[in-house]
Amino acid sequence: MTSDNACVTATQDALMVIAGASGTASRELRPGLSLTVDLGLDDAGLALVASYLHRIAGRIGKEVAATPLDADALRDALVWQAVAAMFAHAGRGEFDVDAIRRLIATALDRLRGTVADGD
Repeated sequence: MTSDNACVTATQDALMVIAGASGTASRELRPGLSLTVDLGLDDAGLALVASYLHRIAGRIGKEVAATPLDADALRDALVWQAVAAMFAHAGRGEFDVDAIRRLIATALDRLRGTVADGD
């Protein structure tokens, strides 16, 4: 799974997991929101998100890290940093900050219904 569409889908899945764990509507997420301060994730919420991001990384990974993501890796992260950590964990370090923000913007457009899947 390496296409642009697959990366957007993985990003969308990550946003939905973050939203679900925080009780926030996924379409309301923003790249600069803090997982703990803005979204209120506690240790259990961070652990849940880390676990699911590890699973998503397995789907998109070239070489998924053997050690799963953990709550500490996400403790001070912003939404875009959590998505970036997922891609890095999957051995997909080729995405810089701007690329991650574009993936998030496209995924949010999908979640808001302003762009069709696969566009």
